[in-house]
Amino acid sequence: MTAAPWQLYTFCGFYLVASLAFFGVFGYDACLWMTGTSCNNGDDDDDDDSSYEQLTSRLNAILALYVSVTFFVLTYRNRTSAAHLKRLGMFGVAASVALVATLMIMPRNGVERKWQHFADFIAAWIILGIVGSSVQDDSAPVGKQSLRQGLGVNGKTFLLLIVVITFVKLVAMSEFDAMWMVVKKPPDEQLSPLADFFISFATILMLDILLAFCYALFYGDEDDHVAMITVVVVMSLVTMGAMAKFAYLVKSAKAALIGDIVFVVLASVALARWYWQRRRREGGYNQIAGDEGVV
Repeated sequence: MTAAPWQLYTFCGFYLVASLAFFGVFGYDACLWMTGTSCNNGDDDDDDDSSYEQLTSRLNAILALYVSVTFFVLTYRNRTSAAHLKRLGMFGVAASVALVATLMIMPRNGVERKWQHFADFIAAWIILGIVGSSVQDDSAPVGKQSLRQGLGVNGKTFLLLIVVITFVKLVAMSEFDAMWMVVKKPPDEQLSPLADFFISFATILMLDILLAFCYALFYGDEDDHVAMITVVVVMSLVTMGAMAKFAYLVKSAKAALIGDIVFVVLASVALARWYWQRRRREGGYNQIAGDEGVV
């Protein structure tokens, strides 16, 4: 295995391109690309199907970017460790298999053009083959660390909290129709088939994010824990900015915004504390070395 496998970087690039497509960077929105009809055919303040399609499309854009950033940061951080990269590659394979399986069983509901669904399916298989090739050698992957060891007022404990929260969100999205808990659309009014399709795809992206967090928690070191917390802080800010225009579609939008801000502040304080402690430790080591040198 190379020091920085191109396979994992390709995996990250795939999700980055998907994110940009959902954001509409390529000159058209995801609805236009998939169905031939744009989501942006209503007024910004309208509570109609197109508004919810824009909302769920934007959700996919953010989550796909989340997947790309988390795996890229972990790949770059462990680029010199073949054992860590092979284990991370296994998590990438799991994420790719989940994507392939989702595309196999997810009904198109007539919203995605047949050739588009086929192209997505083939692309998912190609990514699975590419990522799978990164774990084909005979080298041993890094071993699992004890979850209880090292817990305290530190990055590992905070990351464990993030893993639990992400898991709860995943279960809520997949089993309890979580979108009805947050959107203002009455339960007796169905979301459009395209919005439902986007929600189903968002669920698999949430699983991919959880896999990245679990790798960092069970196989990463302290720097990996802090790196993931930093990613969460940055992506939380990105999410607040990217979803601001859809606040009128969300129940208790102000309360949710306050909760996000509180979380970001707490995470930022935890990161500042960790960096201060690390600098203090390194300073102490330098001072001891200096004293020994004088003696």
